[in-house]
Amino acid sequence: MAKRSIGNSRERKDMAAILLSAAMVLGTAGCNGNPATHQEVQQQAAQTTVAVKQDAQQAVDATRKAAANAESDVNDVAKGVKQGLHEDTATPGEKVNLNSGTLVQLAMLPGISFTKAGDIVKKRPYSSEHELVSRGVLTEAEYAKVEPQITLE
Repeated sequence: MAKRSIGNSRERKDMAAILLSAAMVLGTAGCNGNPATHQEVQQQAAQTTVAVKQDAQQAVDATRKAAANAESDVNDVAKGVKQGLHEDTATPGEKVNLNSGTLVQLAMLPGISFTKAGDIVKKRPYSSEHELVSRGVLTEAEYAKVEPQITLE
């Protein structure tokens, strides 16, 4: 006999809620000494299931909110690290060489993320600074921001 697996997370949550409701109803039905009717058991199971579903939805909502906050915090940390690297190592007037600059040096350029810096490194070597645009690494607007701070020398 083949076992049916419960497919997705939602189905597992629903099944857990139903089983929990049934256990709670059966447990409380026999506790008061009066046997409950089938209708009373069903009604109590329905009420318990509604309460469990509400609690589960609140937990899901709280988890989503916490995940969004964590993502925001990670982005803030990354921006702070980039800013800290820039403040500690940048020399005014110092240009970054596109063909030999490190990933960190390139990522410190205005508007350049670590991902974009990685793209710059992957497409080396460059014979002109404007190849950043012609090779599709940067847009014209992005290039205009970094152009004064890059070199091939």
